[in-house]
Amino acid sequence: MKGRNRRSAFSLGSGSTFRISALKDVGLMDEESITEDAATSLKLYEKGYQVVYVNVPLIWYGEPPRDAAAFVSQQSRWALGYFQLTRKILKYRLNFSVFFDFIAGFFYWLKEGPLTAAELIAPVIFLLSGLPFLVINPVLYALAYGSYIVVSMALFFYSMKGREYGVKGFLYHQFVEYLEFFGVTSSFIAWLSRRKVPFKVTPKEDLPFP
Repeated sequence: MKGRNRRSAFSLGSGSTFRISALKDVGLMDEESITEDAATSLKLYEKGYQVVYVNVPLIWYGEPPRDAAAFVSQQSRWALGYFQLTRKILKYRLNFSVFFDFIAGFFYWLKEGPLTAAELIAPVIFLLSGLPFLVINPVLYALAYGSYIVVSMALFFYSMKGREYGVKGFLYHQFVEYLEFFGVTSSFIAWLSRRKVPFKVTPKEDLPFP
């Protein structure tokens, strides 16, 4: 949210404070979405309000999911909520930075779910049937993808320099992305089929305040 402050930051539920007059102006919380906090933020942006991220510790204490199953459940709900926002992102009158950042979120969840599923299924089908999903000149592929990898990794390590995330955090992130892809894909299918999914609170670990 540091990078999205005063640009496209949005409420994540816990730790958020709304101006009552602004909420009334947009019809209060948007409870049509399973992620009502982000949906309400989008309504505020359409009305021209500004969302500020205050990077101050000890205002609230976030609790992580209890285990892997709880994490997948949480990510699946967030993904479904974001998929539900897609039509509003395209419909609302948003400035470019808000539109760009929110629509990028849609593509993020698309990559985490159905596209990751395709990445895992494609080599299996190729090994079993010899049917390739994509045929490309290996030299051209190495030049295009190799350049992309080098530049993106250089930017990543530069932006993470001096921060706690680092290479270890990056590897953890890559692992949990593969952990959640089935749940996110299920959310994508539920969104396409307009299937009603009940709200399920993420089981949290009861941790003491530091």
